[in-house]
Amino acid sequence: MQTDSVNIGTNLYKWVLENLSQGCLLFDRKLQIIEANSEVRSILGFGPHELVHRNLSEIVHESSYDSFERMMTSLSLVDSIGRDFAITLKSSDGQSIESTIQLTAPPPSLEMDLYMLTIKESQHLEAPSDFPNLNDKDWRQVILDSPMAMAIMDPLQFTFIDANRSAESMLGYSIDELRQINPMKISPEIQPCGTNTILKALNIIEQVFKGEKPFFEWEIIHKSAEARFLEICVDRFRINDHSVIIAIATDITLRKKQEIFLAESEARFRNFFDNNPLMIFAISEQGEVLSINQAVTEQLGYAEDDLLDQHVTQVFHPMDQSKVLKNIEASQQLDGNDFNQWELRKISKRGEIIWVREIIRAIDWPDGRKAYLISCENITARKQAEEEQRNAELQYRSIFENHLFGIFVINIKGEFTIANPSFCDMLGYTEEELLMMTWQDITAPEDQERCRSQVNPTLFENNQTLTIEKQYVHKLGYPISVRCFTKPIDLPPKESFLVIVEDITNEQELKEREAQLSIKQSEIDHKNRELTSSMLFMTQKNRLLAEIFEALSKIGVEANETAFEKIKRLQTYISKHTDREEDWKSFVKHFQEVNPNFLDTLSKKYPQLTQNELKHCAYVRLRLSNQDVASLLHISTKAVEIARYRIKKKLGLESRYDKLIDLLEHISNS
Repeated sequence: MQTDSVNIGTNLYKWVLENLSQGCLLFDRKLQIIEANSEVRSILGFGPHELVHRNLSEIVHESSYDSFERMMTSLSLVDSIGRDFAITLKSSDGQSIESTIQLTAPPPSLEMDLYMLTIKESQHLEAPSDFPNLNDKDWRQVILDSPMAMAIMDPLQFTFIDANRSAESMLGYSIDELRQINPMKISPEIQPCGTNTILKALNIIEQVFKGEKPFFEWEIIHKSAEARFLEICVDRFRINDHSVIIAIATDITLRKKQEIFLAESEARFRNFFDNNPLMIFAISEQGEVLSINQAVTEQLGYAEDDLLDQHVTQVFHPMDQSKVLKNIEASQQLDGNDFNQWELRKISKRGEIIWVREIIRAIDWPDGRKAYLISCENITARKQAEEEQRNAELQYRSIFENHLFGIFVINIKGEFTIANPSFCDMLGYTEEELLMMTWQDITAPEDQERCRSQVNPTLFENNQTLTIEKQYVHKLGYPISVRCFTKPIDLPPKESFLVIVEDITNEQELKEREAQLSIKQSEIDHKNRELTSSMLFMTQKNRLLAEIFEALSKIGVEANETAFEKIKRLQTYISKHTDREEDWKSFVKHFQEVNPNFLDTLSKKYPQLTQNELKHCAYVRLRLSNQDVASLLHISTKAVEIARYRIKKKLGLESRYDKLIDLLEHISNS
């Protein structure tokens, strides 16, 4: 809303005119006077524009401040409009004016947040009867001592003629110094409005000579070189048939500096608003978008025109829109520095889901309405990381709970902090029971000292993984052989140990069984070696006896009858002790003791094998060479090779690379 009367809207101007029959003035909610008609100025003794921009309280006499404050407090009440108030006003020269005033609100159709004050009755309090008559000298003294700065200027020579003490103080120059100075020399080249100082001065003089009384702002340079801002009202008078200009000035430097500061603050805020990396929304109490910053456009893809006057929920995920409405409703109770915050999903113009953390505060919008400022931090990356972490935790939790190995964590004191189901099943305890125990409670007494010396804080220094085989004690009391892999970890509580436990009880039993089998196999191998040695001995014996038999036969041809009979008896004895069938039966008996069921299994599985071929197989099982077998069976080495070839064909070993011994050993061990 512009405060200059020239810029007041047509509807407002008509509304003022309709009330000009009495003294009227307009003011806003901040009690700043927007416009005053001539009747008010006449009653209060102010010149044109002198009331504009003043606070309403400045024309209220000190005696009526309390009544005035109560009246202004009631502006928000419906029944205050149209009521009469008795109040004492204060004229420009400080006189008391007993008045009856009435407040009027503009018609609703104008949609203006302004009020009109109408002075229905007024009466100046009479001055004391003994007030003296003042002559020209007295009046000059009054002007010289006036708190308002006044100066008289020659419009043609453009020089100062006279000035009172307030003007001298305001400008920093004495009257004698001012008479020697061109007024333009104590003004900057360009006025704050952007107009050249000389051109603006000529325009003001022109207005004065047209009979107008300009009211304007002017910047001067104080003698101290400090810039000062003045509000000046000028008029033309005639002194000794000469036209002069009288200027009445008010120092508004403080106000202008405040305005400049506010403008700069607004510029800084606008720069902060527009260039903030966080998305910022300004919304009404109803949730309609009033403004957005550049970050909204960059991150969500919406231009300000896309969202202006639209409900803010349209940029939120459909599943979060109801939450947004509840949050805005809850935020209506915010006041001062209070704020609410939440994390919800927004939808960009491109359809992307963007997670945001929002903080909402209540603010006063420039038009006086209550509004909310929402700053939005894009936390999509954080949400994605949290989701990935949750998924990883679920994955590791699933591995932890479903792993076949027992897994647990103990702190530096040896107390259990967590255990998976496999470990609980392994020992027969529930997790709740284990959490009340230490690793010593489940470790076999003979292993505790060894474990205590190995599992210690030095593991943290080297970040080592320790492997230990030991025994745990089941809840029912029986031992469990385990292999533990222990590694230090930095998880709450700090300095803990992660232990993975493999149940190797069956492995130990298998090792024991393998050891027993190894011993048994050693015994079998030993007996086989003995059996082989015995067969070799029998072979050598038979060979020797055969040689002796042959030698006796040759001697018998040349011997006499008595010697021949003796030789015959010796040959009969030798034949009796070289009975191959008896040797085989003896061999089978000892062979079966070392390799039980071998021959029976072989003959049942391969019934096509002959008795002689079974002998060959038994000899092969004992790893006898072809020469040894030939000697035992009294056949040639070639015959042994042919026999073995036939056996391989019957057993299905077609390839020459298939080994007969491997098949026979498999049958022996099955």
